[in-house]
Amino acid sequence: MKKLILFGACWMALALSPVAAQTKRSEVVVVQTIETGGEVRVVIAYGSDKTEVVTFKDYFSKDASQKGPGAGAVGYQKVFAKLYQEGYSVKSTFATGGGITSTLVFVREKE
Repeated sequence: MKKLILFGACWMALALSPVAAQTKRSEVVVVQTIETGGEVRVVIAYGSDKTEVVTFKDYFSKDASQKGPGAGAVGYQKVFAKLYQEGYSVKSTFATGGGITSTLVFVREKE
């Protein structure tokens, strides 16, 4: 009988615990890249109250050749390295606007 009461008490404790307390919470960051006229604008949305805009020359622009090949790649690398250093990782990507605009979703797990 004691085992049955103990089993019932354990079952009730598990049943009454909220699921949210048992899982990790995630922070989501949305990164949108907009390529226009030889310039790339990267908008990083950390939430409704914080956004950051990073602008750099595109690889295919005439001005980028003065900085050396791969100027656009270096710009993207800096943005993504910053997010990885903050603990974010890419969860999903999608393109809109005929490939001119790309959107990346970064997620960081927190306890």
